[in-house]
Amino acid sequence: RAVEEANAPPVPQVQAPRGEKRSRVPCKFFESGLCQKGDECPLSHNPSDLQPLPFWQKRQYMCTFFAEGKCIRGASCAFAHGAEELDMIIKFKAALKEENNKGSKPAKWPGDWDCPGCNDRQFARNGSCRKCGEPRPLGLSRLSPPRSRNM
Repeated sequence: RAVEEANAPPVPQVQAPRGEKRSRVPCKFFESGLCQKGDECPLSHNPSDLQPLPFWQKRQYMCTFFAEGKCIRGASCAFAHGAEELDMIIKFKAALKEENNKGSKPAKWPGDWDCPGCNDRQFARNGSCRKCGEPRPLGLSRLSPPRSRNM
């Protein structure tokens, strides 16, 4: 399941108008069709903010709001909701870290690729190898999730 979550296709993002910051906290009234504030609502009406976060994006801490029964982010919360989920996050991140430390190459994140010409590790955003200029092999997605230093 953890591998499926890590490899899940990204959910399309609905962008707020330029220069306007929108909350990522889902509006519970919009979800049920009862939000009367429309575009003036400070909370998110974006369906992607309701999607569960994959384990590699979650933090290895318990959600204090969930413990108090007050977390409004639900499955999209960046923190663990319960001891079982915290344990799964810790195990997933440990396995990911172990897998990435096997070789001498830097950590490989979802979307990163190895150049077929020189075997150098490339970030997902690179369209060609930074070392030899070899183009990215066909079939590899340019989309990549944001990198996080909080492991």
